[in-house]
Amino acid sequence: MIGITETPIHRFDYGYYIEVEVTDVSETEAGCMGLGITFMRPGDLARMPKRLEKLKQGWFFTGPYKGGTTRRVYRHGKKDIRFILDGEEKSPLRWSVGDKMSLLVRPKDYGEAVYQWTISLYINRNIVLACTIDVPPVEDGTSVGDGTSAADAAEGGVPSVPKHLELYACAEAYGYVTGVAIRKDAIPSGLAIAGSNPGGGAEQ
Repeated sequence: MIGITETPIHRFDYGYYIEVEVTDVSETEAGCMGLGITFMRPGDLARMPKRLEKLKQGWFFTGPYKGGTTRRVYRHGKKDIRFILDGEEKSPLRWSVGDKMSLLVRPKDYGEAVYQWTISLYINRNIVLACTIDVPPVEDGTSVGDGTSAADAAEGGVPSVPKHLELYACAEAYGYVTGVAIRKDAIPSGLAIAGSNPGGGAEQ
């Protein structure tokens, strides 16, 4: 079971943040909760796949699925990074009601003229991993986020990496995880963020 947000993810001072929580589980043996982001809008998806790994654009943290043993990052529908959580050296932990998964998308350094966008995964608000994401350049004549057109940026020798993103979140409940809900009141205040003061998180 997969769902996508109707509106873009909210941007805070720290970046774009989304958090989901397990609301229901069953006694089924296999299953997982998944979360990811995409540039695809709800209207772009005529039919949602049964699993996050099948979405063709975006970055998704999920698994293991039935028969699997490891969690993965799926990048544009392909397997990318394997990862485990603390305590999963021998077998995957089971999700429980109240467990949370969240993502923070932000530039590696806000002070750089050209952004390198990153995505960080948190489980119960503890950081698990962070990786860079390949944000596509904007098309000629569109804003790169600071009022400069892509054409002007290209003439100035600056890659047209956007400084503002329109991201949608996709959440997954699979197998024994039978219910997942977005925590609309969640903010990134207090999260461990490399190079930032964790005391912020005010809305923009």
